[in-house]
Amino acid sequence: MKVPPTLEEEVAQAFSNINAVILYTLEKSKHPSHSEEKTGWDRVIKLRTYHVNLPDTRDKIIELMVQHVKKWCPNHAPTWTMLGVHSLPFPEQNLEIEVDVYLG
Repeated sequence: MKVPPTLEEEVAQAFSNINAVILYTLEKSKHPSHSEEKTGWDRVIKLRTYHVNLPDTRDKIIELMVQHVKKWCPNHAPTWTMLGVHSLPFPEQNLEIEVDVYLG
């Protein structure tokens, strides 16, 4: 896995990756609303984010996360839990995002 060189790029890539996975899953499952979806984020109802060095990056990560949630979820605001962690699976990784998607 190649982690982008900046925190800004890492957050942007994570949001884009999640969108692609949700849309792919809707398409492969032949979900009835797949063709209506503008983005996979239209169905995200909750996100949990895990951050390395959170005390040092808190203000910047909040700014970036809010910016991307507003971009990808312009019509709703999913709930968000932000957690600081000691490390993530890849040494250069600063962020992990987990989402709950509503399919009903």
